[in-house]
Amino acid sequence: NTNESSLRSIDIYPYKPIPSNIDNKESYAIVFKKIFNPKKSGLYQFHSFGQPRGKTVSSYIGSWTIVID
Repeated sequence: NTNESSLRSIDIYPYKPIPSNIDNKESYAIVFKKIFNPKKSGLYQFHSFGQPRGKTVSSYIGSWTIVID
């Protein structure tokens, strides 16, 4: 999705809910296939938000900065 301030967002919906009682030994990853890097090099900031099933408010999960040359 793109809004008027040129920010882009990707909405991801897992096939099944990720359990909320994850212990420290488990981790989850999102893998993109057939994706192209931006044509412009630069510093890109990614923010992640999660939304529990049945809730309408998202919670902040984390942020990542990626450099593309």
